[in-house]
Amino acid sequence: MSDRTKIAAIFGAAAVLLGGGLYYFFRVYQPQQERGKAAAEIEAWERRLLAAQTCVLGDRPASARAGEALAVRELSPEPWDRSGCLKLVGKLSRGIAEDTGMMNVEHAWMTVDRAAGKVATAFATHVPPDDESPSARSSSALADALDELATARAELRATAGMDPPPPLAASALPPLAIIPVTDGSDRVVDLVDWPLPSAGGTIGYGTVKGKAEVQLTLVPGATPRAQKLPPGALRAVPDGTWGAAGLSKDVAIGRIDDRGAFADMTHLPVELGAKIVIAAGTFESGIVVYAASNRLVIARSSGGAFTAEQPHEVGRITFAIDPRGTALVAWSSLEVEGTLHALVARDGRPVAVRDLGPGVYANASCLTRSGAWIRAREHFVRLAEAATPHDLPEHELLGCSAEAALLHRFGTAHYAVCGESCRSADLAAMRPSPVATIAGDKVVAITARDRVLAVYTEGKPPAFYALDKPFRPTFAHSDGKVVDVVGTDSDGVAIARVTP
Repeated sequence: MSDRTKIAAIFGAAAVLLGGGLYYFFRVYQPQQERGKAAAEIEAWERRLLAAQTCVLGDRPASARAGEALAVRELSPEPWDRSGCLKLVGKLSRGIAEDTGMMNVEHAWMTVDRAAGKVATAFATHVPPDDESPSARSSSALADALDELATARAELRATAGMDPPPPLAASALPPLAIIPVTDGSDRVVDLVDWPLPSAGGTIGYGTVKGKAEVQLTLVPGATPRAQKLPPGALRAVPDGTWGAAGLSKDVAIGRIDDRGAFADMTHLPVELGAKIVIAAGTFESGIVVYAASNRLVIARSSGGAFTAEQPHEVGRITFAIDPRGTALVAWSSLEVEGTLHALVARDGRPVAVRDLGPGVYANASCLTRSGAWIRAREHFVRLAEAATPHDLPEHELLGCSAEAALLHRFGTAHYAVCGESCRSADLAAMRPSPVATIAGDKVVAITARDRVLAVYTEGKPPAFYALDKPFRPTFAHSDGKVVDVVGTDSDGVAIARVTP
């Protein structure tokens, strides 16, 4: 090899080494340095994010989805220090930082800043969890903003060559399908009125948009049934093919077809209008009870012809209807030191009015399998073979199971299960709720926040479920195996069915 060739080889080798060095520096080393600096900045920002996240969602978020974790945290009795969390949330923007020189990372930071701004705004205007208004239950701006920030964070890490962020929790909440309540293909848009749940369920009244009022038969575990009604009418239980309506001058009793129209009517005159309280049994052998002014009238059927009995003077009236065919009416007399009276009609069979002793302002009632419970202010009466009084101050009656009544102390998570005697049940891990029932001899209470339903069963950890849309529980009842939570979503009346 000549000297010239050797020199050329040496310079060629040097050029290769230089080129390789330049390639390594500009294509490997420098990008690694840039990504390292970008990762360090991201990790510093994530420490601020973790502090805010811990304040808002807790040390152990309940779901891998931020919105669900937020709702679960807000369902706890004391979710957060609002002012402290607000300061931390306000520090989630990137702030002043040196340009990384990586265009995709810079764009990802812009996305993070926009999402962080939405979180700060949403948190500042967020309805506090102790607000039980309908708007509070369906407020999802903060939940959506947190989910958007979580997505922006994942994209930021990806552009910097970092691993995906660890999830908030191992998984999302289990989904729970909502059962819509319909009249054929029409959605029942609202729940207008309903008696307290009894052992076999309850009935309710709703409306179909632009169409007639409907009566709802609601039995735990069963498909809800909607039937059209004449104005001011009540279909009988358990045979809904007939019913009664209170009109301005009379009470109409007759068969009711599928369109909600009367036929074969009997008319009983009244002076100032009437309200139908119960209708039970068959058309040929049934009973209708209605209130007209300060009088309560019992009408009985014989072969489809209804005859009114002598009226009872009444003060306050309460009633309960079990879809299986039992109905109760209780009332207090007009006197200041009044007497409580009640009648129970089973499948329209003859009934006798019972004197239950002292009691005024009868205002709630429900039916067990073999008896009933009646509330008259703070005085509760168990109606079985004998009438047994119970005094539970500051309690309300929520409903009856097969064997017991469920009471709730106003504004607390304290309940009382009352059969022959009463026992207390305190569900300390939940916010106060009057939506509760008895299933398997255990108290099951319900709360909801945004798109999460919480189920608190006595003696068990709480269970949380993800819903497709915000849901507002109205009441709950159970057959002992499943719990039906009746409420409304954005489209109308619906049922959340859970197994506690």
